[in-house]
Order: sequence, then structure tokens, then C-alpha cells
Amino acid sequence: MKFGIFYEISVPRPWGPETERQVYANCIEQCVLADQLGFDHVWAVEHHFLEEYSHCSAPEIFLGGTGRLLAFDQDGSVNSAANPAAAGSVVTIFLTGQGSLASPAASIGNLTAQIAYAGSAPGTVGVAQMNLKVPALQPGDYQLVVTMGGVKSNSGLISVK
Repeated sequence: MKFGIFYEISVPRPWGPETERQVYANCIEQCVLADQLGFDHVWAVEHHFLEEYSHCSAPEIFLGGTGRLLAFDQDGSVNSAANPAAAGSVVTIFLTGQGSLASPAASIGNLTAQIAYAGSAPGTVGVAQMNLKVPALQPGDYQLVVTMGGVKSNSGLISVK
């Protein structure tokens, strides 16, 4: 049997200038202790649109199954190994936890992907959309990563032809 701990990283009011830093310091201290005690894993939940819960601020790209990005090719079809995007075409991805979209950057296969659009996804609340130009890459699957304000997102596979 495996055991773990689960965090919501709550930050109740009243807030002070050091409140979030202290909450994270406490979480890290508790995670270190849990590891020393033999716990197997730590989970941090991410709720959206709540002020006092789940202060996880890293951008998170929407993924489909098996680590693949939920990405749409320029023609509106879902990107997959059977339906790869052409180098030079534009793919659309969605993410949350982006904050103010400060200093957005993206890479596909460790090459910079030019951002054609970074902003709110139409018809949604709290979801961002990025339209990215696929760099010149050989055919294959590549990791796509987004950076917002210096903070990297999770990564996911995108197929290029």
C-alpha cells in the first residue's frame, strides 16, 4: 500500500505581505518531513477562480491522453501522430494559471516558437489561448513548453510533419 499527502495550499484571509511565502515554506517543510517518514507522493490540487485556495501559479497546458497536447492544427483539426502540423504552420493550444500573460514565450523541440497570439480564449473565463508558429523541425514528436513571466509550464507532445 502506498501513502501520500494532498494539498489545496489554502491561503485564508487576512493576507499580509509574507502570507503566500510562509504558506509555501510550510508546505515544503511538510513535504520534506513526509518524505523522511516514507510517504510515497505529494499532490497539489489546482482550483480555478478561488481566492483562498490552490495558490499554484505555474502555467499549465491542456493535455489529452498519453502526454499529448490538446492542440489544434491550422486547419482546425486535432494534432496527432496521424495528423501532424506542418513546419511553418500555426497551432493553437490552451492553458490556465497564466496570470497576466506577462512575457510569454514558447518552444517546440527546444526551438523558439513564434507567438502569433497570446490572450484570453474566446468564450471562456480563466483560460488562455496561444497560437504558435511551428519552427522548422524534422518530422516527429516534440515537447512543447510555455513560459510565462519566467515560469515554465508542464510539457506535452506535438507532432510535426
